[in-house]
Parts: sequence; structure tokens; C-alpha cells
Amino acid sequence: MQQEKSLSRPDLLARLIFSGVAAVLLVACTVAPSVETVDGVIRTYFEDRGYRVMELQISGISSVPLNQKTYMGTQGHVVDIRLITLQVLSDNRQYRKGEQITFSHASIRIREKVDKKGEWIIVNISGIQVP
Repeated sequence: MQQEKSLSRPDLLARLIFSGVAAVLLVACTVAPSVETVDGVIRTYFEDRGYRVMELQISGISSVPLNQKTYMGTQGHVVDIRLITLQVLSDNRQYRKGEQITFSHASIRIREKVDKKGEWIIVNISGIQVP
């Protein structure tokens, strides 16, 4: 019978540090959704609220900054919107049906659904003010 060797304290500490660094790198290196996926998420979001997206120019998709990440949360990304034009589909308290409104230099934060990997939801919008 072979006797198990126990790790020395320095070896155990080195393995623990390596495992921690590997875990952080694995979480930090998440792949952003494609532009087509993000485009679809944004269009669906606004259409569900009574607006048709007439024009959408996405200038970039980046990971949520480290200081804004939530512990044990799903991965999140910031979508920079160069330009978005919405057409109002029905009268509301601010706009008339058919009116087109344009916003530029907006930002939308999306995150992956907790229970459905690969599905994204919008969690925050800044620079687009619609009721």
C-alpha cells in the first residue's frame, strides 16, 4: 500500500494561489455576446415597450468594469450606442404615434440571464429617455 504524501505549507499555499488566480482569469475572460445578439436584445426590448427601432448604431461592447461587477452575479457587458432612432408605435404621455426620436451617445448594460445561459436582458439604460 502506498502512503499518501501530504503537501508542505508552501506547496499548499502555492496551489491555493494558483487556483485562485485561475478562477479569477476564467471569470474575467468571458466572451461578449455578438453584435447581432445585442442588436436583437435591444430591438426586442424597445418593441415590447411600444417603439420600433428604425436605426441602431452600436459602437462597442465591453465587459462591465471590475468596480461595477457584482459578486457571484452573471456576466455583464456595456453596450455603447452611437445612435438610435425609435419610432413611436402608439400615443403615450410624451410622444405621438409615428413620431421618430433619436438619441446619441447612449449606454445600455446587459447581463446574461441567471437561469438561461446565452440569453441576455437589459438591466440599465442611460442616455435614452422614453416612457
